[in-house]
Amino acid sequence: MASGDTIYSLLKKHNFSGQQINKIIATNIFPKSYTLSPGQEYRVRHQGKRLELEFYSHHDDSAYVLTKNGVQSASAVKKDKKFSVKFKQVSGTVRGAILSSIKKLIPEGKVGYQFLDAFVLKYKLRKQVERGAPFSITVEKKYSEDGHLVKYGRILRASLKINDEWVHRRWIYFPKGGTFIGTQPQSERPFYSPVSFFQISSLFSRRRYHPIRKNYQPHLGIDFPAPIGHPVFAIQDGTVVKFGRNRASGRYVILKHAKGYESVYIHLSKIADKLKRGQKIKGGQTIGKIGCSGFCSKAHLHFAIKKNHRFINPLPLIKSYPKSQQHIVEQKIALFRKLVSEKKSKPL
Repeated sequence: MASGDTIYSLLKKHNFSGQQINKIIATNIFPKSYTLSPGQEYRVRHQGKRLELEFYSHHDDSAYVLTKNGVQSASAVKKDKKFSVKFKQVSGTVRGAILSSIKKLIPEGKVGYQFLDAFVLKYKLRKQVERGAPFSITVEKKYSEDGHLVKYGRILRASLKINDEWVHRRWIYFPKGGTFIGTQPQSERPFYSPVSFFQISSLFSRRRYHPIRKNYQPHLGIDFPAPIGHPVFAIQDGTVVKFGRNRASGRYVILKHAKGYESVYIHLSKIADKLKRGQKIKGGQTIGKIGCSGFCSKAHLHFAIKKNHRFINPLPLIKSYPKSQQHIVEQKIALFRKLVSEKKSKPL
């Protein structure tokens, strides 16, 4: 698809009537987080008067199938899909921006953002990576039953030379989630991830362009995009300070932790049942579900940390995985460290 295409414009392009488009829009089949990007694949199938457009989910192996039959009938359903998976390895060098350097090799833009996620806990790649730095990526490619490339999946391995030394990251899956790991344990970080799928769409910033208010203002936390309903976890043992709902934050929860820390969870679709002010919470306990309440354009968790009542950048303080996955992640890190040590000074 081309730049600027939307679901609505593509339906018009394929001669869906206004009445049919309204029926499809009324199903609310697409999550708020669903967007189209240039080069993204979609399928068109004709069978007599029947026409299907098939768009693929960004979060799982499923598709949104939009159908018209004749001039009035229309429907929209979500279907599970079975894709065959192949693996593509590419290598390149940074020329200009990292994202554009990756996009020259892999056209789907989300792959570049995954690459940034792989290193985000420790590095500021836009500032720290020198021109000409080599990188290597191993990524999934997913194909339909007829052998047609549907989409790129996860980056499984990412390597980048920083300060004349190769830095390696590996993606691991665990139940209902996944994360990038490196070769070093994360035990020095005091808090766990509030989500099970580690992906970041917005960073902590003193000056960020607000997508709804259309002005520059502080963004005093980080955003984790995920479908509505995914669980949100307490990052460590704590006490409920406050919870509720307001116009800007939507549904929110605030926890107090040791050493003057507080954690803030915003835009929830649901707050855990029977939550009470002053209640003791265990690290890893589910305190709500991801949503898009308040001033929000896509489903995500806005997560923030305060130290002595002042907002600070959460990234140096959190691990890349929730507490429930601590044991399996530590094992994976040890295995990855052994693999890297056997292939020193090389991309994986």
